[in-house]
Amino acid sequence: MLCAMFTALLAGIMIDKKGWFLPFSAGIGLSAVGAFLSSIAHSGLQLIAYRGIAGLGYGLAWMSIQGYVFIYTQSQYRARAVSNLIAGIFSGHICGTAVGAILAERTGYSAVFMLASALCLTPLAFILLCMRPYLRRSLTTSIPQIRFKDFFHLLTDRNIVAVLTLSMIPFSICQVGLLNYAT
Repeated sequence: MLCAMFTALLAGIMIDKKGWFLPFSAGIGLSAVGAFLSSIAHSGLQLIAYRGIAGLGYGLAWMSIQGYVFIYTQSQYRARAVSNLIAGIFSGHICGTAVGAILAERTGYSAVFMLASALCLTPLAFILLCMRPYLRRSLTTSIPQIRFKDFFHLLTDRNIVAVLTLSMIPFSICQVGLLNYAT
Protein backbone atom coordinates (compact mmCIF):
# COMPACT_ATOMS: atom_id res chain seq x y z
CA MET A 1 0.00 0.00 0.00
CA LEU A 2 2.92 2.33 0.65
CA CYS A 3 4.20 1.80 -2.89
CA ALA A 4 0.68 2.27 -4.24
CA MET A 5 0.49 5.63 -2.47
CA PHE A 6 3.55 6.93 -4.34
CA THR A 7 2.37 5.94 -7.79
CA ALA A 8 -1.15 7.14 -7.02
CA LEU A 9 0.30 10.61 -6.60
CA LEU A 10 2.04 10.39 -9.97
CA ALA A 11 -0.97 8.87 -11.74
CA GLY A 12 -2.89 12.15 -11.67
CA ILE A 13 -0.11 13.93 -13.52
CA MET A 14 0.08 11.13 -16.07
CA ILE A 15 -3.70 11.14 -16.59
CA ASP A 16 -3.69 14.88 -17.22
CA LYS A 17 -0.88 14.62 -19.76
CA LYS A 18 -1.48 11.28 -21.48
CA GLY A 19 -5.04 10.23 -20.63
CA TRP A 20 -6.13 7.37 -18.41
CA PHE A 21 -5.09 4.39 -20.55
CA LEU A 22 -1.28 4.76 -20.47
CA PRO A 23 -0.96 4.82 -16.66
CA PHE A 24 -3.58 2.06 -16.45
CA SER A 25 -1.60 -0.15 -18.85
CA ALA A 26 1.63 0.59 -17.00
CA GLY A 27 -0.09 -0.24 -13.71
CA ILE A 28 -1.45 -3.51 -15.04
CA GLY A 29 2.00 -4.39 -16.39
CA LEU A 30 3.74 -3.60 -13.11
CA SER A 31 1.13 -5.56 -11.15
CA ALA A 32 1.53 -8.59 -13.42
CA VAL A 33 5.34 -8.43 -13.25
CA GLY A 34 5.23 -7.99 -9.47
CA ALA A 35 2.93 -11.00 -9.07
CA PHE A 36 5.10 -13.12 -11.38
CA LEU A 37 8.30 -12.16 -9.55
CA SER A 38 6.55 -12.93 -6.25
CA SER A 39 6.01 -16.47 -7.52
CA ILE A 40 9.76 -17.00 -7.89
CA ALA A 41 10.89 -15.16 -4.73
CA HIS A 42 13.44 -17.11 -2.70
CA SER A 43 13.44 -15.02 0.46
CA GLY A 44 11.17 -12.86 2.52
CA LEU A 45 12.99 -9.70 1.44
CA GLN A 46 12.59 -10.60 -2.22
CA LEU A 47 8.89 -11.25 -1.66
CA ILE A 48 8.47 -7.85 0.02
CA ALA A 49 10.31 -6.10 -2.82
CA TYR A 50 8.28 -7.89 -5.48
CA ARG A 51 5.01 -7.18 -3.70
CA GLY A 52 6.15 -3.55 -3.65
CA ILE A 53 6.45 -3.66 -7.44
CA ALA A 54 2.92 -5.04 -7.61
CA GLY A 55 1.83 -2.23 -5.28
CA LEU A 56 3.34 0.37 -7.60
CA GLY A 57 1.24 -1.06 -10.39
CA TYR A 58 -1.84 -1.23 -8.22
CA GLY A 59 -1.58 2.47 -7.39
CA LEU A 60 -1.26 3.44 -11.05
CA ALA A 61 -4.13 1.23 -12.18
CA TRP A 62 -6.43 2.23 -9.32
CA MET A 63 -5.99 5.96 -9.87
CA SER A 64 -6.24 5.57 -13.65
CA ILE A 65 -9.58 3.83 -13.33
CA GLN A 66 -10.77 6.68 -11.13
CA GLY A 67 -9.50 9.08 -13.79
CA TYR A 68 -11.55 7.23 -16.38
CA VAL A 69 -14.66 7.56 -14.19
CA PHE A 70 -14.13 11.30 -13.72
CA ILE A 71 -13.41 11.91 -17.41
CA TYR A 72 -16.24 9.91 -18.95
CA THR A 73 -19.05 9.96 -16.38
CA GLN A 74 -21.66 12.70 -16.47
CA SER A 75 -21.66 14.82 -13.32
CA GLN A 76 -25.08 13.65 -12.10
CA TYR A 77 -23.88 10.00 -12.14
CA ARG A 78 -20.32 10.54 -10.94
CA ALA A 79 -20.89 9.85 -7.22
CA ARG A 80 -22.69 6.60 -8.04
CA ALA A 81 -19.96 5.59 -10.49
CA VAL A 82 -17.19 6.22 -7.95
CA SER A 83 -19.04 4.34 -5.20
CA ASN A 84 -19.64 1.39 -7.57
CA LEU A 85 -15.96 1.41 -8.50
CA ILE A 86 -14.84 1.41 -4.87
CA ALA A 87 -17.37 -1.31 -3.99
CA GLY A 88 -16.00 -3.43 -6.83
CA ILE A 89 -12.40 -2.89 -5.75
CA PHE A 90 -13.13 -3.84 -2.13
CA SER A 91 -15.22 -6.84 -3.20
CA GLY A 92 -12.27 -8.01 -5.25
CA HIS A 93 -9.93 -7.51 -2.29
CA ILE A 94 -12.13 -9.49 0.08
CA CYS A 95 -12.92 -12.32 -2.33
CA GLY A 96 -9.41 -12.41 -3.77
CA THR A 97 -7.84 -12.71 -0.35
CA ALA A 98 -10.11 -15.58 0.66
CA VAL A 99 -9.84 -17.46 -2.64
CA GLY A 100 -6.10 -16.85 -2.81
CA ALA A 101 -5.64 -18.26 0.69
CA ILE A 102 -7.66 -21.38 -0.16
CA LEU A 103 -5.70 -21.90 -3.38
CA ALA A 104 -2.38 -21.28 -1.63
CA GLU A 105 -3.21 -23.94 0.95
CA ARG A 106 -3.97 -26.46 -1.80
CA THR A 107 -1.45 -25.57 -4.52
CA GLY A 108 1.21 -23.43 -2.85
CA TYR A 109 1.97 -19.73 -2.96
CA SER A 110 3.96 -19.83 -6.17
CA ALA A 111 1.01 -21.14 -8.20
CA VAL A 112 -1.29 -18.50 -6.73
CA PHE A 113 1.09 -15.68 -7.65
CA MET A 114 1.46 -17.12 -11.18
CA LEU A 115 -2.33 -17.21 -11.52
CA ALA A 116 -2.56 -13.66 -10.15
CA SER A 117 -0.02 -12.52 -12.73
CA ALA A 118 -2.08 -14.01 -15.55
CA LEU A 119 -5.35 -12.64 -14.14
CA CYS A 120 -3.84 -9.14 -13.95
CA LEU A 121 -3.88 -9.05 -17.73
CA THR A 122 -7.62 -9.80 -17.98
CA PRO A 123 -8.80 -6.18 -17.49
CA LEU A 124 -6.31 -5.00 -20.09
CA ALA A 125 -7.63 -7.53 -22.61
CA PHE A 126 -11.22 -6.49 -21.85
CA ILE A 127 -10.43 -2.82 -22.38
CA LEU A 128 -8.57 -3.46 -25.63
CA LEU A 129 -11.44 -5.57 -26.97
CA CYS A 130 -14.51 -3.74 -25.68
CA MET A 131 -13.59 -0.15 -24.86
CA ARG A 132 -11.65 1.14 -27.87
CA PRO A 133 -13.63 4.42 -28.15
CA TYR A 134 -12.49 5.38 -24.64
CA LEU A 135 -8.77 4.87 -25.19
CA ARG A 136 -8.14 8.33 -26.57
CA ARG A 137 -6.69 11.13 -24.49
CA SER A 138 -9.06 13.12 -22.30
CA LEU A 139 -10.69 16.19 -23.77
CA THR A 140 -9.21 18.71 -21.34
CA THR A 141 -8.26 22.01 -22.89
CA SER A 142 -5.05 23.35 -21.41
CA ILE A 143 -3.02 21.70 -18.71
CA PRO A 144 -0.56 23.87 -16.82
CA GLN A 145 3.03 22.67 -16.74
CA ILE A 146 3.75 20.90 -13.45
CA ARG A 147 7.15 21.61 -12.02
CA PHE A 148 9.03 19.51 -9.46
CA LYS A 149 8.90 22.50 -7.13
CA ASP A 150 5.09 22.39 -7.18
CA PHE A 151 5.06 18.66 -6.50
CA PHE A 152 7.54 19.11 -3.64
CA HIS A 153 5.41 21.95 -2.26
CA LEU A 154 2.36 19.66 -2.32
CA LEU A 155 4.18 16.88 -0.47
CA THR A 156 5.48 19.28 2.18
CA ASP A 157 2.20 21.12 2.69
CA ARG A 158 1.12 20.79 6.32
CA ASN A 159 -2.44 19.76 5.46
CA ILE A 160 -1.35 17.13 2.93
CA VAL A 161 1.21 15.68 5.35
CA ALA A 162 -1.49 15.57 8.04
CA VAL A 163 -3.95 13.77 5.76
CA LEU A 164 -1.30 11.27 4.67
CA THR A 165 0.13 10.52 8.11
CA LEU A 166 -3.04 10.75 10.20
CA SER A 167 -5.59 9.32 7.78
CA MET A 168 -4.36 7.59 4.63
CA ILE A 169 -1.42 5.64 6.05
CA PRO A 170 -3.29 4.39 9.16
CA PHE A 171 -6.30 3.49 6.98
CA SER A 172 -4.06 1.56 4.58
CA ILE A 173 -2.42 -0.35 7.44
CA CYS A 174 -5.83 -1.24 8.88
CA GLN A 175 -7.13 -2.16 5.44
CA VAL A 176 -4.25 -4.53 4.76
CA GLY A 177 -4.64 -6.07 8.20
CA LEU A 178 -8.38 -6.48 7.79
CA LEU A 179 -8.18 -7.91 4.29
CA ASN A 180 -5.32 -10.29 5.01
CA TYR A 181 -6.14 -11.48 8.51
CA ALA A 182 -9.86 -10.97 9.16
CA THR A 183 -11.34 -12.30 5.93
